[in-house]
Amino acid sequence: MVTISKVEVHLAHIGLPGSNNEVAASASPTLTLGNHKGNLFRPTNQEVNKWETLNIGTPQTLDLVKLANSHISTLLGNTKLVNGKYTEVRLYISSASATLQSGTQVNLVIPGRGNTVRVVHSFGVDSGKKTSLTMDFDAQNSVIQAGTQYILNSRLL
Repeated sequence: MVTISKVEVHLAHIGLPGSNNEVAASASPTLTLGNHKGNLFRPTNQEVNKWETLNIGTPQTLDLVKLANSHISTLLGNTKLVNGKYTEVRLYISSASATLQSGTQVNLVIPGRGNTVRVVHSFGVDSGKKTSLTMDFDAQNSVIQAGTQYILNSRLL
């Protein structure tokens, strides 16, 4: 069981490289009307370094084993994002636990800073199109015992 309290995505490039919304290098920069966080004018084809928070509502508790075994997905959040290239997803975990084969329930330690699971994988958002991300979970290899602690191996998410 994992409770996710916040989800962020990293925007690395406004406008999708190689698509019709990219400004050619020899052309002068143009401005587009973005629909994210108000109607801000944003230049296209621009490198940026910005984190965007997705709207997930209240924290969501997910049974990752049940989801993995059923092959059913669940909607974590739905947010309008500026078109561009995104390079990472951060999942902020407020609590995590596992039930061992013996039936014992244990709290899981999330490695890293601030109980954050980082999913480093590029994806693009194109204006006017729906983008869906699916994350897989390897239930068999996700919990590692280290002494008296149990660790969620977040590299497998």
